[in-house]
Amino acid sequence: MMDAASNAAARIATLSPAAFTAVVGQPLAVQIATDPFVGQVLAGAVLVAVHERPRAAMPGSLRMPFILLFKVADPGAFVAGDCNISVPDQGWLGPVYCERTLPPASDPSGAYFAIGFA
Repeated sequence: MMDAASNAAARIATLSPAAFTAVVGQPLAVQIATDPFVGQVLAGAVLVAVHERPRAAMPGSLRMPFILLFKVADPGAFVAGDCNISVPDQGWLGPVYCERTLPPASDPSGAYFAIGFA
């Protein structure tokens, strides 16, 4: 029998970019799982892009590595740490590591965060 942590790891390991491409431009629920912000939600998070990174694949990898880029109007003091995200048709998933990143030149307003899946 699989415990909750093993189940979450298995779900993360099989997650693909396709789970997110249809929801680019839509709200993304992100809940912080790192002290001292545990339980806080990054309000107004919107998924901006899903970037596939084929050159980052490890030999024998079955998954296309990808990065989720999302924008938050006001992240408060949160800069990086573990988060839980709501995955379309799969519910909450995590923890996954999330960190603030530079905004794209096309839209420098707001705070941008990235979550990578290798």
